Amino acid sequence: MARIVMKPSPGRRGEISEVTEKEVEMDRISRIQWRALSRRAVVVRSLACAAGAAASLAPVEKASAKMAQKIAEYQETPKGDQQCSNCNLFQEPNACTLVDGEISPAGWCKLWVKKAG
Repeated sequence: MARIVMKPSPGRRGEISEVTEKEVEMDRISRIQWRALSRRAVVVRSLACAAGAAASLAPVEKASAKMAQKIAEYQETPKGDQQCSNCNLFQEPNACTLVDGEISPAGWCKLWVKKAG
């Protein structure tokens, strides 16, 4: 049989509520566990998570391949004033950061982005 302990109610002044010995012990353990979670522990765990996330994402960047010219709808002629030479993705003299193969400076594809500046 559980022993009943009289304890002040947390939300009401002057009132006393009945709680079991087990509830008192659970409350004490909960407070001890909360104190064990220090700022240092939080910072160390956060840094470990960030390092793990960065490590898991690093190989993905290296493994990413360029898109085929056909998928990017690449053409060797410009579309109006849009052409590879004034695209932010174009790499001199004849390459693109996203499209595979040799790229003409006068070409165009659906991934065209105006060069800044």
